Amino acid sequence: MAQPEDPTFGASFDADVFRSKIRDTMRMGLPSATPEAPIFRRHMERDFQIDDPARNPYDWTDAPTSTVTYVDVQVPVAIEFSARPAGSLNTVLGEFDVSRAVITVLDVDYEQIRYADEVLLGGNRYRIQFTGPPIGLFSVTVFQMYAEAVDES
Repeated sequence: MAQPEDPTFGASFDADVFRSKIRDTMRMGLPSATPEAPIFRRHMERDFQIDDPARNPYDWTDAPTSTVTYVDVQVPVAIEFSARPAGSLNTVLGEFDVSRAVITVLDVDYEQIRYADEVLLGGNRYRIQFTGPPIGLFSVTVFQMYAEAVDES
């Protein structure tokens, strides 16, 4: 956290109360049905006995020696949804208009979803593309994750 030059600036700011109220506000904006609320996922990882530098097995018929799976996580977040983005996704097959979402999360919840690579929003799959630079408010840090639709119903 950057410190203001004036040591009294923000002295009355209570980070715990702020976090509590913002998390309550985020919960207020989420669907009341738990399955419809955002679900963050991280896909399982497989480890092979012998890996080349690209983490591919030398023998494609070998089974993984271990598999690590991750549980789905739900935390309070704010979602800004864009059904038709200003810029389309241009590919060799043509132009695709995909929905996007910006997911805002507080520092106390971010650690639980930091490594998520997918989020379900209303049952639709969104791939988390990246997390923007953190935003600070005294001792509170706010993160924004940018996601793009993979599959929509």
